[in-house]
Amino acid sequence: MKSPSPAPLYSMTGFGRAERRIDGLPLIVELKGVNHRYNDIKIRLPSFLNDSEHLLRQHLQKVISRGRTEVNIRFGDNAEMLAQPRLNLDLVKHYQNLYEQLQEQLAYDESSPLSAEKMFHLPGVLLTTLAPEDSDALREQLIETLEAALAPFLEMREREGANLRSDMQQRLHNIEEELQKIAARAPQLPAEQFQKLQQRLQELPLSQPVDPQRLHQEIAVWADKSDISEEITRLRSHIEQFLKLLDAGGVIGRRLDFLCQEMHREATTMGVKAQDSSIIHWLLPIKAEIEKIREQVQNIE
Repeated sequence: MKSPSPAPLYSMTGFGRAERRIDGLPLIVELKGVNHRYNDIKIRLPSFLNDSEHLLRQHLQKVISRGRTEVNIRFGDNAEMLAQPRLNLDLVKHYQNLYEQLQEQLAYDESSPLSAEKMFHLPGVLLTTLAPEDSDALREQLIETLEAALAPFLEMREREGANLRSDMQQRLHNIEEELQKIAARAPQLPAEQFQKLQQRLQELPLSQPVDPQRLHQEIAVWADKSDISEEITRLRSHIEQFLKLLDAGGVIGRRLDFLCQEMHREATTMGVKAQDSSIIHWLLPIKAEIEKIREQVQNIE
């Protein structure tokens, strides 16, 4: 029976671009994605489209769960043709009230009133917005263009994710090969330590022979302290969980990062407990591969 294909795995790195023309003006939507601990979406768009930002963000959050995504939306040089200028009359009245208060408080000369021309250039008085009948149509076209840019963006993220999965699977295989050597070596250590201890005792000018039972007790204590069988089992378990998560796909970056920390912890503990040159030699590539895997995990969604 053929095993099912693994679910898609997404990198946080991606790029997508789409362009269309609206009333003769080019609308360009670009998306750039890089790794980030959280889901951070930055949207830049013309001021007269600011009321569409929340809708665009909601749309992106449905398909992007993690990473920093920069969205750049722009029109041609004459984008203002799509919008109509209007006066913010409420703000004009507020400015007028403040001006009158200023005259009253500081006794300014009333011969120089705040003219309409001066008022026209005050911040926020002139607003550029879409005509109501055009707003819905443009928003729909904007979403369609965003969708067109999302397609290559998500495709690139999936392709990068597949490459990362393949690389990490190979590195986990390399770790397992080294771990097999350690697992075969570890049971030999107590007998070797016993022989070394006997040899040292024979070389020492002792006044009386060492009690064999005491010698066996010391070796038993040493064997218990240097036993790494639990660490080997846990490291293999972490590798198995890691591989299952890679096959499951989805948003797994943080869980993979946690497993990397645990794998590194087990490898370090093995080196401290075993105190064997051969095992330490095999642990070096294991720890190196774990570090490389952890670097790759930082870009997994």
